[in-house]
Amino acid sequence: MAQLLADMGMEVIKIETRIKPDGVRLGHPMTGIGTGSVNESKWLDMQPVFHIMNRNKLSFTINLKHPRATEVFKRLIKISDVVLDNFSPGVMAG
Repeated sequence: MAQLLADMGMEVIKIETRIKPDGVRLGHPMTGIGTGSVNESKWLDMQPVFHIMNRNKLSFTINLKHPRATEVFKRLIKISDVVLDNFSPGVMAG
């Protein structure tokens, strides 16, 4: 759903955490470099499938365990027209 909205020109912001990034980021990048030569921490931004699946989206990471992060997140929700999440049921209710 979010990809369709982004493709139609809506401003879509993907929010992630560095602790548990999007699983699509975790694949091996298609760089032509052997796995021993690539710094694994850089792999998160080198997965082409992730970029294809998240085209036209803005993104940032946030640590929701930080005391001020919840405030930032709630301010973003207040100015948003639509909020989509992939949490277990009930997580966003709190």
